[in-house]
Amino acid sequence: VIGFLCAITFTFLFARDLLGSLPAGLAVQLLVWHPDALDRMRQARPYGLSLAFAAALLWLKGQWARKPDCRRQMLLWTITAIGLIWTHYLNAPLVGLCVLWLCGFHWLKSEGQQSPRWPLWVAVGIVTLATLPLIPSLLRLQEWSAALNFRGAPPPLWMGLGPYWWFTLPVGAAVAWLLSRILPGQPNAVPLRRHGALLVVLGCLPIVVFAAFPGGSLATLAEPRYRLVYAPASVVLLAGCLVNHRMLAAALLAGVIGIGGAWWSLGEYPWRSVELSVPAAADWTKLTRQLQQAGRADEPMFVYSGLVESRLVPALFEDKLFLDYVSSRAGRFIIETPHPRYALPWNWVRHEPLLAFYDAALDETARNSDGSTATVWLIASVDTDLGRDTVQRFTELAAKHRYRETERTSTDNAVLVHFERTPD
Repeated sequence: VIGFLCAITFTFLFARDLLGSLPAGLAVQLLVWHPDALDRMRQARPYGLSLAFAAALLWLKGQWARKPDCRRQMLLWTITAIGLIWTHYLNAPLVGLCVLWLCGFHWLKSEGQQSPRWPLWVAVGIVTLATLPLIPSLLRLQEWSAALNFRGAPPPLWMGLGPYWWFTLPVGAAVAWLLSRILPGQPNAVPLRRHGALLVVLGCLPIVVFAAFPGGSLATLAEPRYRLVYAPASVVLLAGCLVNHRMLAAALLAGVIGIGGAWWSLGEYPWRSVELSVPAAADWTKLTRQLQQAGRADEPMFVYSGLVESRLVPALFEDKLFLDYVSSRAGRFIIETPHPRYALPWNWVRHEPLLAFYDAALDETARNSDGSTATVWLIASVDTDLGRDTVQRFTELAAKHRYRETERTSTDNAVLVHFERTPD
């Protein structure tokens, strides 16, 4: 939420400096109701931070362009660029586009005079050095990309672009133009022609590249969450289109129609979380609340989340932080009682080191029970054959260690099972 509020503030400042106060006010309204932004802000994930860094980067870019030799502006922009890339590596294209724009701007401004280009090169060097530690992670991700990719091919171009670009912007601009011809009033002049190309590049070009990606192991680049950082530039572009030489009433009404149409095309409503309102999410909420009430501290949880990252469990089962991450559907934000979490693999296979790891966890739980009944929990997604098979395989594994099932709560998409082992 804090990140979203910061993003709204920086988007207003960016739009005001570029186009004026009236388009800036409309831009923040468009951002607040943006289909890609609003639903992501409801999640405990770094989307709000990415959006805030992106909006701040665009605003600071303009500030620095006005004072190319200002070290303070250079420092602020550099820190923001590093923060944006470290928040998510796919935010890097926005930083690259800003660097290219600043290079062009500095070259034009310094033509025929003493060049102040050195601050830009210093900033680029610092950003590059600061992001070098990400390279091993990127190489590892490339190596594992085939296992992490759900898509055999990218979605259609229009779906990759999202309804904001193929509906909200063209329909909103057309409605604003039509209403400005019908409604009486004094039109507003906005310097859109001078900045329109820049906004298109900053808000649209990377999205088009991702949407048109030729598939293969990186087809998931077309996911909506990866185009979120381009929302600030895109809402400023739309606000400029709506207000440019049009009356305020026409611009506001056109914005409402455009945003409303985008949500309608998704079959959702702005006041309802898209991801959290699906039946699977409701089932997990029900079962995690039950576990929160019935579970006691230090009782192990074995979690089959169904997340794509669970495919890596056989390779990384000794990494406790990774197991916590894969178990995030029943994570610490959701179940506050301290439970050791053991993620189960996407596909239950005969992987001896992994099975030995689970054997040791079950035996350790029995040893630590101090002569009382030992308890473990299984919470699993069962909306696929793989999930149902994992529940059966884990039940057999628990029985081998003399744990018996005492209670089971089943829903259409998930199951919660309570196992106990009585003392010898």
